[in-house]
Amino acid sequence: MNEKIRLNPKIIFISILTTVGCLANTSTRSSNDMATFDKCKSSVSHNSCEKNNKWYSLVLDQERLAVADSDDNRKNEKIIFVSQAYNGDLGGVSGADNKCATTSFNPDTSKSYKALIVDGSNRVACKTPGCSGGTSEHKDWVLKPLTIYKRYNGRVGFIVEDGSIIGKTNKNGVFTFPIAATISKSQGHFFWTGFRTDWTSESEDNRNCVKWSNDGNGPIKGAIGVTQQVGESSIGGDYRTCNDIGVRLLCVEQ
Repeated sequence: MNEKIRLNPKIIFISILTTVGCLANTSTRSSNDMATFDKCKSSVSHNSCEKNNKWYSLVLDQERLAVADSDDNRKNEKIIFVSQAYNGDLGGVSGADNKCATTSFNPDTSKSYKALIVDGSNRVACKTPGCSGGTSEHKDWVLKPLTIYKRYNGRVGFIVEDGSIIGKTNKNGVFTFPIAATISKSQGHFFWTGFRTDWTSESEDNRNCVKWSNDGNGPIKGAIGVTQQVGESSIGGDYRTCNDIGVRLLCVEQ
């Protein structure tokens, strides 16, 4: 059964998905609720809350577990795409940004892109888990607060993306997990990030390829994210040696 709830003249939340079973009681948010919600999402191509090409916001707050349709929010939609692969010597954070700007995978060269990557000093997302201190924790951060991010709608390199919404950032400028859809339709790709799973930076240089300037093998590694995940492991929690030439970058429209 669908419901229509008018919360604001400019924002209409429609089709609350009680029939799909995704609308758990998020006021309590038990572990069972979370498990049910994750299972529901993954059961329909990671996207069980997408309906009729509407864009939507999927986070764990009760009032936002719905399909939204707002001209104001549509203006803030931005693209995230997966680049070609590089080893861990990216030329630092600025070199990673340059690769996002110049990669042949860039689907729209009229727009500016930066890499979703941190090194703990030149670029920082959060100093505390989930940026509990707010956006003041950012340094040269690439995601904007309360902004919709989606896949490109069309070809990105050898991948044909479908424009699905990945998620909407919270007021602290990071995604709440699980995100609404996997980062790319193409599964099994890794990308360099430098994150722990809570948006804080890995504290040791041997977990960010020495601030993304090392391409060696051995104990020095770089933290990675995974394209087919919608939870915390989509941004961190695993590592690759810096000489790995199969790891990509995640490029974010500015």
